[in-house]
Amino acid sequence: MDKGMDNADRQSSDIPTHVKLDSKCHIRQVAIYISYVGAGLKMSQIASAFSVDRSTVSHACAKVEDRRDYKRYDRLISYAEKLFSLKLAGTEISG
Repeated sequence: MDKGMDNADRQSSDIPTHVKLDSKCHIRQVAIYISYVGAGLKMSQIASAFSVDRSTVSHACAKVEDRRDYKRYDRLISYAEKLFSLKLAGTEISG
């Protein structure tokens, strides 16, 4: 959690500028998080699939969870989770 910000501040604020949503690292963190939460894979399975250590998977999930305190970020991740669930269920996604 960001120092100096209480939960009410985080809920009402935009995503901080230091969170680079288009970085390769961030995109990988989201993919790892959705693999864990959305697909229900074990951290060791995800670590193997991404060729990283299990602690890296844990760190990625924690980073995404922390950022979900920001409403806009939470909506973004919720949307990605829904798309993943639809694709996993074999639903055709258009647009």
